[in-house]
Amino acid sequence: MAEKAIVLMKQFVAIASATLWNLLIY
Repeated sequence: MAEKAIVLMKQFVAIASATLWNLLIY
């Protein structure tokens, strides 16, 4: 259960980071 939560967190952080970079670039 904990491992699944960690994976979801990493995916969420990755998506958030990509979104922030796109906002900064444009």
